[in-house]
This record gives sequence, structure tokens and C-alpha cells, in this order.
Amino acid sequence: MKKDWTIVHDMINGSYTSGFGYDSVKHCVVAEDQVWESYLQVHKGAGKWKNKPFPFYEDLCVVFGKDCATGYRARYFVEAEQEARTEEQTQNLNDESDDVIATSNVQGGNANMQSEETSSTRRKKRKRQVDPMSDGFSNAVTKLGETLEKIANKLSRGVEREDEIDKKRSMITHEILKMQTLPQRDKYKAISLIRDDPEKVNTFWDFQEADRACYVDWVLNG
Repeated sequence: MKKDWTIVHDMINGSYTSGFGYDSVKHCVVAEDQVWESYLQVHKGAGKWKNKPFPFYEDLCVVFGKDCATGYRARYFVEAEQEARTEEQTQNLNDESDDVIATSNVQGGNANMQSEETSSTRRKKRKRQVDPMSDGFSNAVTKLGETLEKIANKLSRGVEREDEIDKKRSMITHEILKMQTLPQRDKYKAISLIRDDPEKVNTFWDFQEADRACYVDWVLNG
């Protein structure tokens, strides 16, 4: 899956791939025919993604690289990391401030007593600061685990759907070629039109065998 994601990501974000875009509604790479033709002359393996949806591309961006991620999930992880860094810097500043106060209060015969009181105050203050941060970090880890679990489940379902579509797609050629009512040229055209569209693949197999020829005729003339 990382190999497929890399191919799609390079087309969309590569330095020398102007003309490609990503349709977030259809979840597929989009480009003009001449752009595809030029690109496929050098990158043969990218041909499988022409007009083919990649529904979990954005989820894989989160899994394989934060810098490549888009959408809400990416913003969530970046903001969470920035928030944790800010809290750490705030705690360090508070600790330094406490140390300055402790030093200035250490005077005369009461120096030891004041130092102990200041240290106690600093420990209590630090405890109040650390506890909320610890709770926040724990909540962030929990949310991260839940998010990754959802992504994994979604990817698993996506892979299963892709496997099912590939199996159905592989049987269409044989099924159309045995249709006696279609000219050979129309058979080839119908195979190309239906195989390249997952929705048409599913629709084709939803029909009973006697009705598939009518559906093929509708695709050819629709």
C-alpha cells in the first residue's frame, strides 16, 4: 500500500508533475489526457491510477508522513505537538522564576527556613502544573490511538473492497467476449469502459446473465 500511495503522492506533489491534481470527492488523480500520456511514457506503473479511485489516499498521508498529510487529521497532530511544546516551555519559565524568588529570599538567619518554604511552594506549584499536563498528554495519546485504530479499520475495509473489485474486474473480459450479439469491436470498447469504472463493474455483476448484454449496449450508446 505504501508503494501505491507513493506513486499517487508523487503525481500530485512531485516537483516535475504539473498538471496533476487530486479530486477529493471522487478520491482520484485528475489530469488532462496529454498530461497522462506524457507522464506514462516515463512512469509505466502509474497507469493503474488513471481514472481509478484511491479512497484512502488522505488517510495514508497521515500514516506515512505528517508533512504529506492533509485535512483535519494532519492539523490535529501538528496542533497537538505544538501545544505540548508550549506547555513544556511555560513550565520551564515558571521553574526559572521560582528559582530566582528562592535565591532572593535566602537572607540572614532565616535563610534555611525560607529556602525550604520556597522549595515546598515550588514543588506544589510544579505538581499543579505537571498534573494537568500529564492528563492532557494521556488524553492526547488516547485520542491518537483511537484515531489510528479508525484509520486502520478504514484501510482494511478499503483493501477488501479493492480486492473484491479486482476479482470482479478480472472476470468481465471473459463474460463480455462470450456475448454473441455484440460485434467484436464493440466488445473491446465495452470491456475498456466497464473495467475502468468500479461503479460500472459492480452494476454489471448486479444484473442477471440475460440482462448483462442490454447493460453493455446501454454503456456503449449511453
